Amino acid sequence: MIEIIKPGLYTSLQDKGRYNCSHLGAPSSGAMDSISASNANRMLDNGPKASVLECTIIGPEIKFNKSTAIAISGAVIQPFINGVPSFINKVLKVKSGDILSFGKIVNGARSYIAVRGGFLGTKVLGSQSTCITSSILNLLKKGDHIEFAEYDGYFEQPPSLLKKIGNKNINVLKGPEFELIEKVNSNLSDVFRSSFVVRQESNRMAYRISHDLNLSHDKSIISSGTIPGTIQLTPNGDLIFLMRDAQTTGGYPRVLQLTEIGICDLAQMKPGDEFKLKMDN
Repeated sequence: MIEIIKPGLYTSLQDKGRYNCSHLGAPSSGAMDSISASNANRMLDNGPKASVLECTIIGPEIKFNKSTAIAISGAVIQPFINGVPSFINKVLKVKSGDILSFGKIVNGARSYIAVRGGFLGTKVLGSQSTCITSSILNLLKKGDHIEFAEYDGYFEQPPSLLKKIGNKNINVLKGPEFELIEKVNSNLSDVFRSSFVVRQESNRMAYRISHDLNLSHDKSIISSGTIPGTIQLTPNGDLIFLMRDAQTTGGYPRVLQLTEIGICDLAQMKPGDEFKLKMDN
């Protein structure tokens, strides 16, 4: 098992998420940057549904009580094993008693720690993913333990297929109500020529952003389905970028939709980061 010595800023267990639960009002959740989480698992030959630790900005300090192979992917951050500098995006061997810790983040916002075979956490509705907004499981805290299967064999480093961290052009598609809003406010098309800044109150449920556009409108819709990546436009012109822990329905017009790559790129941005929207071809 691992023991959490220091939990970091916002460290949780995540996997591919829980699906077919929208009728229960349960968000899909799962790794914010699914591509980086998958890369960490792929390096260890784990299955696509294996759970990982998602670490946000400040990494945790973890003690391993079994031998295993680990991989760290996502944000550019310096890991240490027993105080000795180590590497991200590489298979690492750890022994019983080893301690993994992290330095300051250099680029990005979220990193992912995978162990050979995945973590053996509690499942709720078929997933180990934590969702604080729905009170599904909890953030990791000092003294928590998570089991995993011991592994002490040889592991060959696979070819690198890494996701670029720091892309500032976020891919989107037009949403169901884009044309409806564009008819009453032609400024909506300017979203593809403007810059946006991530606000402090952004989180796993939604990213809130600052912009200089006048996107106010007087249109409303019957409460309709939303999914991770849905971009809602409020009557006063705020854009709300729904993320992995988002609600399953909403009444604001859905003007845009982040692609899966777009969600992953936005998930690697911190408050104060600037970005632009790019129509996916």
